[in-house]
Amino acid sequence: MPSCFFGCEKLTRLELSRCELDPPASFKGFSCLKSLNLHQVLISPEAIESLISSCPLLESLSLSYFDCLALTVCAPNLKYLCLEGEFKEICLVDTPLLVELSVAMYMTDDVAEHMEQSSTCNFVKFLGGVPNLERLVGLIDFTK
Repeated sequence: MPSCFFGCEKLTRLELSRCELDPPASFKGFSCLKSLNLHQVLISPEAIESLISSCPLLESLSLSYFDCLALTVCAPNLKYLCLEGEFKEICLVDTPLLVELSVAMYMTDDVAEHMEQSSTCNFVKFLGGVPNLERLVGLIDFTK
């Protein structure tokens, strides 16, 4: 994406597919963004977390086709979250308004082994951080 894209301060909805996203160091976030959908987007884990946390009005987040991503989602206004891909870890922090969560995880043997050994892979702890959850959809597909 060209650097001028990151100056679109009034952006409320962003959908990107099959591209590379590398926010400049000076990027402060999209202050009006309410919906973010990234599909097969090449972006560093740090940049994704920074992007999510720097969108204070974000209500809907969809991330699909990510590989080996350990993700921490910090979004106080988030209501809808859809994740699809190969995630090492998913941590929800400050998501009190989340009402709908859909997770489709594709696991290789390495990722499954990591999750078995990880003390952070605790679904009680994970779901305890979303007190208003109304709808939960989950799919775990083990691949070799």
